[in-house]
Amino acid sequence: MAEGLRGKRVNFHLRSVGAIYQRALRHGLVPMNPFAAIDMVKLAPSKDNLPAEPFEEHQLERLYLAPYKVASMPRRTARWKPGMAEEWEMVIRLAAVTGQRLTDVIRLRASALDLEEGVVDYLPGKTMKTARRIAFPLRYWPDEIARLRAWMKRDDEVKEWVFPLLQEV
Repeated sequence: MAEGLRGKRVNFHLRSVGAIYQRALRHGLVPMNPFAAIDMVKLAPSKDNLPAEPFEEHQLERLYLAPYKVASMPRRTARWKPGMAEEWEMVIRLAAVTGQRLTDVIRLRASALDLEEGVVDYLPGKTMKTARRIAFPLRYWPDEIARLRAWMKRDDEVKEWVFPLLQEV
């Protein structure tokens, strides 16, 4: 650390070299593991470890209005389809209310929404290895439930995905 390495990097090296010595100790190649006596560096909270601040209303408006600006541009990308701006707005609103990652909201299946109970039940992409499901109570946001009900009833056909156009991107 005196040479300017961050504490996280120092701990990585301590663990790596300590693991090598531990393996050598198990095979009888060294009499002891000197790294077993070294404590890890205590890390100050980094920006990643600090609690996230929620978006303010004007920031949310800018986020969900951006695709409408793209839709009005004369030269859009080939991937752009009519209706994507509306889907994006719903994704931003749902992510803001539930705290989900945007990719998790985009991958939301219709079966995960229980609008009668006001619950979104989903498996976060980041924790899929542990198979931990999270249920977000939407009942505290009746306006969003009403928007989601209208969104789900916009077509007569039942769809697998809540946001099918964004699935294709």
